[in-house]
Amino acid sequence: MNCDKGQNDAFIKILSWWSKEKQKVKTAFLDIDKTGGTSEECARAIQFSAGRLSIEDFIYAGATTDSGGGGVGASLERELRLLHLIDIYYLKKFCGMHIVQLTFCTPCQKVLGMNGLDSRSALQAVFQIYYIQSETETGKYSRILSHICAEKGLTLKGMDDDIKNADCIMPSPVLT
Repeated sequence: MNCDKGQNDAFIKILSWWSKEKQKVKTAFLDIDKTGGTSEECARAIQFSAGRLSIEDFIYAGATTDSGGGGVGASLERELRLLHLIDIYYLKKFCGMHIVQLTFCTPCQKVLGMNGLDSRSALQAVFQIYYIQSETETGKYSRILSHICAEKGLTLKGMDDDIKNADCIMPSPVLT
């Protein structure tokens, strides 16, 4: 199981297991519930989530967690053992979800560049295109363009009278 505490005491739990039938690792999002910050509270949240699976005698073989705060490491293992939720050969790994995120983040940063103020990267260009498109569709630029179209008497052919008399409608560019 991968678990991680997020903002506002959100506690995400993702299961993974080896499928003999499919001959590969399978994963499933279990849930994300609000829990307290202690290992005892996190263990009870895991117990509650395991109860939803409708599997008798469900046992976890291991987990990856954060490396700090409650609901991690040896203290979580101790609480899970008290609730009889883990195997005697229980394995624990720290920051598993963070490593998975880095496997996606690092290549994207290498290819697209870093984002941020004053950056000139492909990622910043994508953001600018999104911003310009959203502003021309619904923002202040949409109203300015509507007035310019109305002043020039521009309309689009094939539209019914209700739409012709409304604000000038500009088709959105296809950016994908």
